[in-house]
Amino acid sequence: MKNVERAVWGLVVAVLLSGGLLHAQIRGKVGQYNVTNEAQKVMAALIGNLYESHEFTVGGGGNRNMTQDAPDAFSDLTRAHLIILRTDADIQFRFNSPSNDLISMAAHESPFSFNALEVSSIYFWDSSGANVKVILQ
Repeated sequence: MKNVERAVWGLVVAVLLSGGLLHAQIRGKVGQYNVTNEAQKVMAALIGNLYESHEFTVGGGGNRNMTQDAPDAFSDLTRAHLIILRTDADIQFRFNSPSNDLISMAAHESPFSFNALEVSSIYFWDSSGANVKVILQ
């Protein structure tokens, strides 16, 4: 077990000292592993060639699912990694669940983009009458 711990700590130190370039020696073979390149590969895998664009007026009521006003939303994409919202009024919305925290957006803050979460639904709260354009990717 000590050899495994020593090898793991050696890899951690190598990453810290190399500034992102990981030098690893496994079974006598020396190789390089560029962490930055791997991160770019992961992002490329997330970026797809599909997107959805929806324009609608938010109906009345709180916690109104976007699919009530834009029935085709999330039909081509079950999950989006990039959301761009444009609106002509102040709105409040939640991602993924009507019990998640509200995000407030004033009309002058439009457009709003978000890409730090996998989104499968958008819920609008007390935003009746707002004209909204949503791009999902």
